[in-house]
Amino acid sequence: MAKRKPHQESTDIKRIKSQWLKLRALHSRRKWQAAILQANVVVEIAANLVVRRELQSKRKLDETFVTHLLKWANGIAGKMDYLILPLFSRNKRLAMLKKQKRLVERIDEKRNAIVQRSKLCTEIEANIVVNRAKTVVESLVKIY
Repeated sequence: MAKRKPHQESTDIKRIKSQWLKLRALHSRRKWQAAILQANVVVEIAANLVVRRELQSKRKLDETFVTHLLKWANGIAGKMDYLILPLFSRNKRLAMLKKQKRLVERIDEKRNAIVQRSKLCTEIEANIVVNRAKTVVESLVKIY
């Protein structure tokens, strides 16, 4: 049996795929709140991918510094507001990213309602969040 790589050694794309499979499994087991939380995780990993590719690959910044920025931005809303939108402020993709930011805010609102206020969610709410997450992830990943 092949030995699996430790999670921290896996690429963001592999993490996105892995976490998306977990999201689908939670959704199929009708665990609506858990699926919403997992959708948030997948979007955040996609945001990490964009920041890493932009800062490490294109702009050749040190990996440790980029990791520090990702931790500092803390969460998908912070990564959109403080890293991604400023990075693309003079880019043709800015309008698309602002639309994605609105979806990210809605995903994050649902996540916060679950985590901070123990809100229960319906299947419809979970479907909406999962679809929004899919849209955001696809938009962010296709940049690279």
